[in-house]
Amino acid sequence: MSRRKKALLSVWDKTPQFDRLVRALLKADYELMASGGTCKHIDKELGFDVTDVEKITEFGAALDHRVVTLAAPIHGGLLADERLHMEELARLDWPFIDVVVGTFYPLEETIKKVSAKYIGVTDLEELEKKWAEINNMVDIGGPTLIRSACKGGRIVVAEEDKFKYLVDRLESGDEISLRDRLLFQADAIDTVSEYLKIEARFRADRFKSVNG
Repeated sequence: MSRRKKALLSVWDKTPQFDRLVRALLKADYELMASGGTCKHIDKELGFDVTDVEKITEFGAALDHRVVTLAAPIHGGLLADERLHMEELARLDWPFIDVVVGTFYPLEETIKKVSAKYIGVTDLEELEKKWAEINNMVDIGGPTLIRSACKGGRIVVAEEDKFKYLVDRLESGDEISLRDRLLFQADAIDTVSEYLKIEARFRADRFKSVNG
């Protein structure tokens, strides 16, 4: 039995390029799922049908929005092998997710902006506020989605400059090739790697701040 393919969307910036990608996915008959602000944008601003991930995970955003997509139904739907696990997914009532589009919290920009506010500050209590403000913008769910999607062999995009390439593939009407999938996955993991390097520098600077 054929099934309608599903795309999970979770982006920081809701740009015209993202809107075009949403339309291309719908035209290619993908069912859309999204989290938080992305879901509201697709629903309210674009006027398209979209399923909030809360309906899939069966809980709302928790812990000041730190936990949204970090849930077994989402990552199970990304890590499942279509040849082996469809019956189990059906029994669990978890969706098989074919496409992930995710961009991350702007950590590097946040570090620059917050650091500029604290130039010359030496009071330790005040500096703790700096580190807390930066730490709050470390994206966990986004990179985790991308890694699960890559391991599951999905179509995955983690940077806006790749949106057009995916749109072109979708609008061509052709099946997205294994070569395209592997290219998307390699680019997406490279994006995750660069993001983690930024976080690693932040952690190192945080360590230095308490060790002179």
